[in-house]
Amino acid sequence: MHELSARSHGSRTVVDQRRVTRANWWLMYVGCIATTLVLGAIGYSSDVLSFGLFLTIIGAALCLVKPAIGVQFIVFFAILGDNSTWPAYPFVKAFSAQESLLYVSGALKFSPIELCMVALLAGWLLSMIGPNRRKLRRSVVNRPLIAYTIFLFTGFFWGMAKGGSWYIALWEFRGMFVLPVIFVVMFNVFDRTEQYLRAYALVAVATVINSFVALGVFASYSSAERDAIESLVDHGATLPMNVVFVLLMASLVFKGASRRRKWGLLAVTAPVLVAFLVSQRRAGFVALAGALILLGVALRWMRPRTFRRAAPVVLVLGLGFVGATWNTTGFIGFPAQSVKSVVAPEQLDQMDQGSDQYRVIETANLNFTIRSNPLLGVGFGNPFLRPYPMPQIENFVLSAYASHNAALWIWLKMGFFGFVTVIYLFATAMRHGARNTWRVRHDADRAVLTLTSTGYVLMYAIFCYVDISWDPRNMLLMALALAQIVSVPYLAPPEETDEVTEAAGVLVAA
Repeated sequence: MHELSARSHGSRTVVDQRRVTRANWWLMYVGCIATTLVLGAIGYSSDVLSFGLFLTIIGAALCLVKPAIGVQFIVFFAILGDNSTWPAYPFVKAFSAQESLLYVSGALKFSPIELCMVALLAGWLLSMIGPNRRKLRRSVVNRPLIAYTIFLFTGFFWGMAKGGSWYIALWEFRGMFVLPVIFVVMFNVFDRTEQYLRAYALVAVATVINSFVALGVFASYSSAERDAIESLVDHGATLPMNVVFVLLMASLVFKGASRRRKWGLLAVTAPVLVAFLVSQRRAGFVALAGALILLGVALRWMRPRTFRRAAPVVLVLGLGFVGATWNTTGFIGFPAQSVKSVVAPEQLDQMDQGSDQYRVIETANLNFTIRSNPLLGVGFGNPFLRPYPMPQIENFVLSAYASHNAALWIWLKMGFFGFVTVIYLFATAMRHGARNTWRVRHDADRAVLTLTSTGYVLMYAIFCYVDISWDPRNMLLMALALAQIVSVPYLAPPEETDEVTEAAGVLVAA
C-alpha cells in the first residue's frame, strides 16, 4: 500500500511538473506573440523604431514572464533620469511627449513605466494560478493601501463629475497609482532579502548617474546662469539622494554591516553630495534632517556608548558650520539657508523670501478650497480656488493644479478620508519599521534595509508638507520602502552577498 501510495504521489508530482512546464511554455509563447504585435503596431505608426523603444518592449516582456526581475527593471529605469537636467529621458514620460527619446505618436498617452506595470501585473496574476501558485501575503499596510486605492479612484471619478479635465486628471492620477501596483507585486514576488538589497543598489546606481548628469549640466552654465537658477533638479529628485545618504549612515549604525558595502557607498556618496548641495532644494534638506534624527535615535538604541561620544561632536560641528555660513550664499551656505528658512525666514534673501511667500499664499488658497467641500475636495482634474492672487511661475503651467503643500493637496484631490488614510499609512509603516528594525538588530543587512526604509517614509512625510512630491519616482520608492518593511517576518536572513558593492563596482568600472 505504501509503495502504491508513493508511486501515485510520484506520478502526480511528474504530472504537476509537466503542467507547470506547459504553462510556462504557453506563457512565454503568448508573451513573444504579444511583444511582436506591439512592436509591429509601433513600427507601423512610427517612422523609426529606436533601440530605446525596443529595450522598453523587452522590459515589458520581462515583467510579464519574470515579475521578480521585471520589478527590478522598473526600479532602475524609474529612478534614472530627471526632467530638469535630462528632459529627453523617456521612461516616465508618455510616448506622446515630443521631447522624449521614445516619442511615437501624439495618440499614445501612456508611458513606458505604465506599459511595464501592466505587464508586471499580468505576469504576477499568471503566477497566482497553476499548481505552484503563489499565495497572497498579508501585511499591516494592505488595508490602508486598499483604502488609498479606493479613494484614489473616488477622487478621479468625482473630479470628472465636477467637469475636470481628464488629461490633467490622468497626469495627477497616474503617478500615485504606481504605489499600490508596485507594492503588491514586489511584496508578493520577492522571496529573498538579497532582492531588496539589489533594489536599493539599483536606486543608488541610478541616483549616482543622475548626479553626474546634473553636475555636467551645472558645469555647462555660465557664472551668471548659476547665480540665477533657483534649483537645478526636479522637486522630488533630492529624495533618492537622501536614500543614498541614509543607506550609508545606517550601515555605520549597525555593527557587522559589510565593510565592502560601506566603502562602496562612501565612494558613490561623494558625487551625490555635491549634486545635492548644488541643487539647493531646501525641502530635501529639511527631510534629510528628519532622517538624521531617526538615525540618532537608532544609534542611541543600538550603540549607546558610541552615541554618547559622537552626538556632542556632531552637534558642535553642525552648529558651528551653520553659524559660520549663516550669511553665505551658494551651495556652501545651502545647509545654513535651509535652517534659516525654518527658524528665521525673514533673514532670507529676496529670491527665497519670494518663494516662501508664494507657498504661504498657495496654502491659504488650498485651505479656502478645502473649506468649500471638506469631505470630498475638488477631485482630480480640477484647479484649486485662488481668492488670494498668486504670482505667476515661469515654466509651471500646472501651478493651478499642483501645489507645493502636497499633504493638503491629498485632501484637495482625494477628500478628507483619503487624507486620513495617507496619514494612517505613513504612521503604520513607521511604527512597524521601528519595531522590525529592533527585531532584526543583530542581523546587520536586514537592519540597515529596514532602518533605511523607515527613514524614507519619514522623509517623504516631511517632504509632502513643503514641496511637490506625488511623482512616479517617489511613489516607487515608497512602494519599495513599504514592501521591505512589512516583508521582514517573511524573509530569511540574506546570504553572503553584497549587492550594493557589486552595483557600485559596475558603475566605477563603467
